[in-house]
Amino acid sequence: MGFNAENYYGSLLSSTPCGLVHRDKTWIPKISRTGWIKCFLTGQCVKSSEDTTKTVCEINAWCPLENTKSTQYRINIDNLRNFTVFMKTAVIFSDAKAVIRTVNDNFNPSCRFNTATEVGKKCPIFSIGYILDNLKTLAGSINKTELYEQGGLILIEQEWECNLDTQKGRDDCFPTYTFILLQGGDEQSPSGSNYRFANKYRENGKDYRTLTKVFGLRFIVVITGKGGKFDILATSTTIQGNLELLGIITIICSIILSMGNTPSEQWKTMKTDLKSNLYDIVFCAD
Repeated sequence: MGFNAENYYGSLLSSTPCGLVHRDKTWIPKISRTGWIKCFLTGQCVKSSEDTTKTVCEINAWCPLENTKSTQYRINIDNLRNFTVFMKTAVIFSDAKAVIRTVNDNFNPSCRFNTATEVGKKCPIFSIGYILDNLKTLAGSINKTELYEQGGLILIEQEWECNLDTQKGRDDCFPTYTFILLQGGDEQSPSGSNYRFANKYRENGKDYRTLTKVFGLRFIVVITGKGGKFDILATSTTIQGNLELLGIITIICSIILSMGNTPSEQWKTMKTDLKSNLYDIVFCAD
């Protein structure tokens, strides 16, 4: 840690005079803006390390300050595309007491997912290149150059639809995948996906810190699905409910036809005659 010049272009108040800040229509010492930046302000004015023609506040913090424009290492794009994502998942259909997995006894760890072959459709290992080539977006276009450099947020939708009646149906049940870009590297606020980590150490009685900001691809996985299995009890209940519904419909139709004048009277007379004839036929049969 030590004394350093505040970032001029990254400062929220870079356009104000050094050492002063305008708050509630009053100029007060800039050192009192507690919580606005994560460091201690000394109240001194120093030359900006980014632009020597500008004057900024001196701070006591980890030096030098983070410079997001500096890049020490960039991964080769071809190497990035060859990285893989292993989707090892299991879904449980509790009503059918079935557990379906993406990895079974015949799993081949050298496979790669593709839709060209049946074996490829069942493989749970995806190359980053395949995911990026099959990305969908909710709006606009996809800037792959910025995605490689700034990272991004990608949604992976895994959908299951299984026939649980037979063991073969369970063995042949594998999910389908959809890849959606939620946040790319060319968006204004925020852009890409990144995180920071620090390594702290002490040397010759002085504290040091190495701060690393890493850009990359972040995946969010959403799993949905449905499974069907024949159940005699559920089927019987459904049939019974439908038959009861038909009986109610017959009563409703009778009430509707009974409401009215001439047509309803003729219909009631016809219905009574039919019942009388039916009783006569039954009586004669007896």
